[in-house]
Amino acid sequence: MPENRLHDETRPRAAGLLVVLAGLLITGAGFGIFAAMAKRPEAGAAPGVLALVSVVVGLTVVEAGSWLNAAFYRSLEKGAARPWIEVGGGIVLVAGAVVVGNGAALWLTGAAPAPVAAMAAGLMLIEVALAAEHRLVLRMCGSPSFPLTLIVVAAGVLGAAALALVSVVNVRHYRRLDLTRSGVYSLDSQTARILKSVREPLRIISTLAQRPASTAEEKLANFIRAQASEILEEYAQQSRLVDYIPLDPYAAPEATARLAAELRLEILADSIVFATRARTRVVAFSDLLAQAPLRGGPPEFRGEGVLTSALQSLLEGKTTKVCFVTGHGEKEIDEFDREGISAVAEMLRGDNCDVAKCTLSGVPDDCGVLVVAGPSRPLGTDGIEAIRAYAARKGAGLVLLLDPVSGDARSSGLEPWLKAQGIVVHTDETLIEPLPGGILSGGWSVTIETSDYGKGQGAASRPAHPIVRDMTQKVRTAFHFACPIDAAAPRAVEIVRTSPRACAKAGLEPADLGRVRIDRAVDKPGPFAIAVAQGATRGEAAGRLVVVGDSDFITNLFPEQGVTGNSTLFRNAVAWAAGKDYKIGIPPKPLQQADRLDMTAEQRAFARWATVFVPPFHILLVGLIVWWIRRR
Repeated sequence: MPENRLHDETRPRAAGLLVVLAGLLITGAGFGIFAAMAKRPEAGAAPGVLALVSVVVGLTVVEAGSWLNAAFYRSLEKGAARPWIEVGGGIVLVAGAVVVGNGAALWLTGAAPAPVAAMAAGLMLIEVALAAEHRLVLRMCGSPSFPLTLIVVAAGVLGAAALALVSVVNVRHYRRLDLTRSGVYSLDSQTARILKSVREPLRIISTLAQRPASTAEEKLANFIRAQASEILEEYAQQSRLVDYIPLDPYAAPEATARLAAELRLEILADSIVFATRARTRVVAFSDLLAQAPLRGGPPEFRGEGVLTSALQSLLEGKTTKVCFVTGHGEKEIDEFDREGISAVAEMLRGDNCDVAKCTLSGVPDDCGVLVVAGPSRPLGTDGIEAIRAYAARKGAGLVLLLDPVSGDARSSGLEPWLKAQGIVVHTDETLIEPLPGGILSGGWSVTIETSDYGKGQGAASRPAHPIVRDMTQKVRTAFHFACPIDAAAPRAVEIVRTSPRACAKAGLEPADLGRVRIDRAVDKPGPFAIAVAQGATRGEAAGRLVVVGDSDFITNLFPEQGVTGNSTLFRNAVAWAAGKDYKIGIPPKPLQQADRLDMTAEQRAFARWATVFVPPFHILLVGLIVWWIRRR
């Protein structure tokens, strides 16, 4: 009997082996469910719970089967091979941990279901190792320091979990602080609003990889690539549906070819591709840089404006048709001299607009925004009736740019209709400001500079108008030969105003500007409204109307002089008139981070007085005091 008992202890029981085999099968089934989930992420959370339960139950069953053969394990302690078994168990334990760790890392990075099988094999190796090292495990569990060991291990696990949680929060709620004066590393609020409105997966594929640079031009190109890449990384942080994919077509030609085949699009170097399931939009490297507005000045980086415009056109799916009226001396969109408006027309095309010319007798049915830019001749009865008919269209957008009547110019005839809408345009008056320079100032200027936006009736109790909502006092606008506007209706909002130093003079001729004199009894003191917006025309459909007392502010002259606020204001006005709830006029930013001040005329006058006249006066005063003291 003792011999049979000894014989039974030296052989493993078949029941224990069967239980261990069943546990391994259950564990393998759990890992198989995990592998299936990797291929079908839309399956939901239920398969994941089932897989986790299967793995836990399977490992528990394996442990139960191992304990059924505990007598067999104890018999191994008396054998001569025990040291070799323990050494082998340690090696197998390390190998199992390595296999499980690598398999889990590959599985979490999405590298097919093969790592799942590796994790299963690694867990089996760990089970075998624990069985071989059961003597050491029992001794460790029975030692007095075992509770302290458990506390240390638990603290380490909790610490690692806390770091993982912090990392997850950091990835999902990424924030970066921009301390630059011009906000170069911050996205425009409208860009963030557009990105948060994305409702389908969006991929941004950038091939703006760094190149070897030996010349100044190549270094500048690399700097622009880095700036654009940082903006695109910020884009990806605004929405979980946005995926940013940096790609080097020279270093990874296979990946580039695979994406090109998937998108059915040729992916070129130095380009950016915005892609949804059905549409794509490409931005070239040359579109990211604008020439210096001032001769000899640094170039400007217009990347965010271009990228956001491309994103907007991709998400909208259709363009807005903007028609500029011709036939009455209006500004022309195909004239490239200083008096033309070709630059702002090109900007509108970048804002997903189809820009075209039309006559008032042939306004297209699909016209989204009608622009009348500075007519110098009367529109006539038929023209005004055409404006009235267009304003009666549902959702019509109308932008009127009217100049003072001076020189050979004549009134457009729109003033009576606008007055009926609650907007009074004083085209018989011209806005003028004293020239900067303090006490040495002489003469008056017809160029009005301002950064006063969003004012008007009830401005303190309501937010700023969407057109100028994000135009701060740092954004300067300039108007040449402008006329004042009165917003008589409560629903009309003054969006641009002059400074209190401005005056409105009636009957001013350009040739008389050098001899102009202000008559306080006749000429009106400022401030005045230059631009007014109204949400609906009276008695008409729910269209949108914008009236500006100047048309020169959108000519090519002002961008050449470095005034970027004019084009921003006009593009915002067109976008709002088209019914868009966001503005798209994002001004370019300087590439050089020098402190370059853009001051109004009043600020320049104060700076001149404070730096040129005040210091000599104080020096003279101190000298007089010293002389007087010494005389005594």
